[in-house]
Amino acid sequence: DVDWDEVKAAAVAKSKDLIIAGTKKTVLDKLVAFRDEIGDFGVLMLTGHDMDGLKDTWLNSFTVMAEEVGPALTRYMDDRRGTSAAAE
Repeated sequence: DVDWDEVKAAAVAKSKDLIIAGTKKTVLDKLVAFRDEIGDFGVLMLTGHDMDGLKDTWLNSFTVMAEEVGPALTRYMDDRRGTSAAAE
């Protein structure tokens, strides 16, 4: 028999390792830590839930990612590549 409460609890716990969410500073900090752990990456997939009635919130989230967090992450990765190249 499957203990679905246990399965759900394990899935929620694992999601904390796989999902990055929060304020723009929190998201950027987590993405920087992820980059530092695995190295540069070229594609970042952004998803959203069905936010019926919250279209403005959804659009703001994607806009902040595109206009603030994404460019800051790109600058960080560019700076790290420059540092790595200079060290070699």
